[in-house]
Amino acid sequence: RSATRTEIALLPFGRFDERQRELLRTVAAFTALYFDLPTRLLDPRSMPRQPDRIRTSRGRKWGQYLTGPFLRDVLPAALPPSAIALLGITMEDLYPSPRWNFVFGEALLYDRVGIYSLARLGPEFADQPRTEEASRVELRRSLQVVTHELGHMFGLVHCTEWACNLNGSNSLQETDRQPLYLCPDCLRMLQWNLRFDVLARYDALAGFLESVGLDDDAAWFRRRATTVRSGT
Repeated sequence: RSATRTEIALLPFGRFDERQRELLRTVAAFTALYFDLPTRLLDPRSMPRQPDRIRTSRGRKWGQYLTGPFLRDVLPAALPPSAIALLGITMEDLYPSPRWNFVFGEALLYDRVGIYSLARLGPEFADQPRTEEASRVELRRSLQVVTHELGHMFGLVHCTEWACNLNGSNSLQETDRQPLYLCPDCLRMLQWNLRFDVLARYDALAGFLESVGLDDDAAWFRRRATTVRSGT
């Protein structure tokens, strides 16, 4: 945060239907509270090129995009002067290299840009029905992965000491096990960077998570706020 870098920018790539656009708006609102920074959704852009490879599974076919061209060329050129960090978001599937099947997202520690895919987080990718519970799970995954990727852009590496939002993840099962909260070490580093009020942040995140039906996660932040207030 500085006099000129005052916000986080989210840049959608590709097509989003109205439900997906609402999901983006919710992600942006949560991100603003998580990092105590205004978070702006930029005007969407079309995908900058054709898919880098085609995948097939269970009788369906879809394209995948390499993350490297986004991180090296597209996103640095689109970084607004007012943004501390710029995160691209897409409904297209991503992968970081030919050796990988996919990646949820990838961010650079030093260049303030990252790219993140929603493609695998909803039920449709696994040929499952969309239900109220499936939408709740998709929302939680989206909040977790976006804040994880942005954590890297603020200098946080993968956490291996605690249960933490910055734990690495290579599957949806691992993503679902990860908490939305930061461990004591990562929280302290982020707070040193952004200088937010930890207690006010806990209260704000708890209220937001309650409002979107993520009650278990909200309860953790409520308990933590109570502990901080009690001094125990």
